[in-house]
Amino acid sequence: LDNLEEHVGALQARGYKLITLRDFYDLLITQEERDVRLDPKSVVVAISDVSPQNIGEVLEVLRLSGVSATLFLQSQYLGSGGIDQKTVLTLLANGHDMQSHGHTGDDLRSLTNAQVDLELQQSKQLISQYTRKPVFAIAYPLGGVNDRVAIKSGEAGYLLGLGLAPDST
Repeated sequence: LDNLEEHVGALQARGYKLITLRDFYDLLITQEERDVRLDPKSVVVAISDVSPQNIGEVLEVLRLSGVSATLFLQSQYLGSGGIDQKTVLTLLANGHDMQSHGHTGDDLRSLTNAQVDLELQQSKQLISQYTRKPVFAIAYPLGGVNDRVAIKSGEAGYLLGLGLAPDST
């Protein structure tokens, strides 16, 4: 967040188009019907680990940078005492997108298959209820993903997953 405004300015000065993951998703869905192309100078702006403690700062940085972003949050934070529906709807009205960062933020690789299923499904359902929009992407908590977790994510209905891969796969 500390460098977002600077990075956004540098990208825009070089002619890059900043989009949300929902913009990218919409393009993918459109491609199923007709030939459309992604502008090669497109960059998805995504912020993970959005919580009740930092949502105000996230909103302020996004406002100052004048960019829309995809925000990944743990669904356990939704509700009174956390990120309320009014805040979520304000984010959506300002052009931001909200996607899953799991329910609890636990590393999915360390969970059983049943626990992974619950984390993925619960998060998807709660965020979808709050946003009234489909949830199609997950930023894997702690960046952790392996083949089993990726397959489970697909089975839960996620089309896109973001993670960190310290190896070559």
